[in-house]
Amino acid sequence: MFKKFIEEEKNKPYFKTLVNKINKISQPVFPKKEDWFRSLEMTSFSNLKVVVIGQDPYHNKNQANGLAFAVNDGVKVPPSLKNIYKELSYEYGYQIPNHGDLSAWSKEGVLLLNTILTVTENEPLSHQGFGWEIFISNLFQLLQTKDNLVYLLWGNYAHQFAKKITNKTHVVIKTSHPSPLSFYRSFYRSNMFKKTNEILINKGLTKINWEIK
Repeated sequence: MFKKFIEEEKNKPYFKTLVNKINKISQPVFPKKEDWFRSLEMTSFSNLKVVVIGQDPYHNKNQANGLAFAVNDGVKVPPSLKNIYKELSYEYGYQIPNHGDLSAWSKEGVLLLNTILTVTENEPLSHQGFGWEIFISNLFQLLQTKDNLVYLLWGNYAHQFAKKITNKTHVVIKTSHPSPLSFYRSFYRSNMFKKTNEILINKGLTKINWEIK
């Protein structure tokens, strides 16, 4: 389903304009082109249970890999992800990993979705207004056709997307962002990961294994 969606969007005029804008940028753009849709490629639509909303990719070299909040193994774990691990340790007692590879979550049915899918090196939000907003808006329409999803909206930017969630079977959990600037507001000790699993179980679905080893 996601593969078909991507191919259809690529053929639309707005997307061709978007790619042209990116191709004209002389500085490095992250993530690599083959990783732009990695979150949608790694998470099966049929197995989808949870949607985590991010903003735009990490803008430092070697960080962005197409999964929101994640970095590849061997890359220093960013502060926000350290705080996500801290919350998981609080809720479940998990050992905090020394890497930032979250691909296991994708396989569990967690969509780690940035809402702007590219960025210019060292220029956060530099691709805002390029056209990714249309892509994401269309994707949200597709997500509304699947029942019983849980959305984790972290921070004010992510909270804006709540209005796009119209399926009555969907559940939204809002907290502050895991950034060190806002972590202790409502992210830490929110029990959001346990709450998510309780919701899934109550809907007759299997829970997410949140442990990253």
